[in-house]
Parts: sequence; C-alpha cells; structure tokens
Amino acid sequence: MFNRELCTRVLQVAGSVVLCSYAVASQAEPISLQGVCRLSSLVGQGTCNLEYILSDDFTSGNPSTARKAQIKVDGTLVAQYVNDIANPVDFGFSPVSGFVQVSCGQAHAISALVAAVGDGTPYVKFGALPSVVCPSLP
Repeated sequence: MFNRELCTRVLQVAGSVVLCSYAVASQAEPISLQGVCRLSSLVGQGTCNLEYILSDDFTSGNPSTARKAQIKVDGTLVAQYVNDIANPVDFGFSPVSGFVQVSCGQAHAISALVAAVGDGTPYVKFGALPSVVCPSLP
C-alpha cells in the first residue's frame, strides 16, 4: 500500500516538473546563453574553469537558424560554430559549449554573437548574461 502511494506521488511530481519546464521554455528566448565558474584546483594560485553553453530552444515553435555563432570571454574569442554554406541546417544549431581557464576571484564577461543563415547577415548579440564571478580561494 505504501509503495503504491509513493509511486503515485512521484508520478504526480514528475508530471508537474515536466509541465512547468515546458511552460518556462516556451516563454524563453530562442537562443540561450549560460555560464558557470568552478574552482578546479587549490594548488598554488588555484585554477578556475569558466564553462559556457549557447543553445537553441528546440521546444519553441520558431527554432533559430544560425550561419555562425561566436562565444567570447572577456573579449577573447574562445569558440565558434560554423554552418555549411552550401547545405545549411535550417532548423537550428548544435549547442556551442566548452570551458576556459580564468583567474579566480574575479568577474568575467561571456558574450555570444550569432549571424543568421543568409548572405551578409550581421552578427547579433544574444543573451543578457551578467558577469560571472569566479570563486576565490578559501
């Protein structure tokens, strides 16, 4: 009896999470920029890894098309996505993600520039990500 009630409750919570996630995603921008900084080593001066991800919201009715996408950290280009000119993918783009080592205890700016499919389209800045502050050594 107890297991049956627990399973029912778990299914109710899981269903609510799925519905809420879909509702939030449907209100979001078609392209999302995220960043997180992690302390990866305590040896010496310490090392911090700044992780970034630029992704397409595939759940929205209007998927994004990108010819090129660039990720910059503190103004330095760290990643670039390039779509095929002859046969462009017209339903979105693969997530652009990775990490770069940065100094700990400081704020770092992550920016994303995306050029839509088409000849000569300019880069447009996506995401309103505030500076990501990396943790300092304990």
